[in-house]
Amino acid sequence: MTSSASQAELEYELAEADTPMAKAKFSKKKFQTVWMRDYGPITLERKADGKRVVGDMGYFNDRPRDDFVPAQYATERGWERRDVEALSLEGGNYMSDGEGRVFTTSKALEANPSQAHVEDKLRDLGAREVLFFERMPEPEGTGHIDMFAKLMDEDTVLVGSCTDEPKFAAVLDRNAERFAALGYEVIRLPMSSGKKLMTYTNSLMVGRTILVPIYNDAARDAAALKTYRDLGWTAVGIDARTVIKANGAIHCISMQIPR
Repeated sequence: MTSSASQAELEYELAEADTPMAKAKFSKKKFQTVWMRDYGPITLERKADGKRVVGDMGYFNDRPRDDFVPAQYATERGWERRDVEALSLEGGNYMSDGEGRVFTTSKALEANPSQAHVEDKLRDLGAREVLFFERMPEPEGTGHIDMFAKLMDEDTVLVGSCTDEPKFAAVLDRNAERFAALGYEVIRLPMSSGKKLMTYTNSLMVGRTILVPIYNDAARDAAALKTYRDLGWTAVGIDARTVIKANGAIHCISMQIPR
């Protein structure tokens, strides 16, 4: 947040939701865009002593305030900052199983000098294995993995499916097959599509609750929420029709800090 007015509004909304305000801490930062997933701090755990480390990847040169957020956060928490600014990779295109396996898409190869460079820098963030999947074609402009895939646990992954547009469908099907070949149980989530690909995998886990983007598409919205609930989650739908027009949803505008 960047102003006292924003803080007051947020405090009001949290109080209305019966949030225990004694556990809330507010920190004002200056940033340029809402895409916190892409430039926010990636939280790592140092194996030697269990201390937290902030991973700081490179962001767009024309968004310096956004790019500075991880360094600010590391200083505020007194955590080590691991500098991988030489890696041009947005957080929406970084998905980890927490055990050293990192997933990204071919979009990562478009902004970096080589695949080896991407893999080397991700190893600096603790990766032991880096897996590249096909990026979604335009008009899904991000190319990020969180627009079509969601790891639910060590064995299960959600992957979008699309019956409205063949060029989307083919890529999604191939990516689903790749996950299956890696040994994951793959559950398909039908996507809405129009001018933008409307994703249900771009969701946010909060405890055992999951915030799921919905699009006023009754059948598909209901099917997506049911899929999450069948996996044991309390699924809450959040209307994402406005933000999806800019190629993002719930996961894109948030960044969690693990306990």
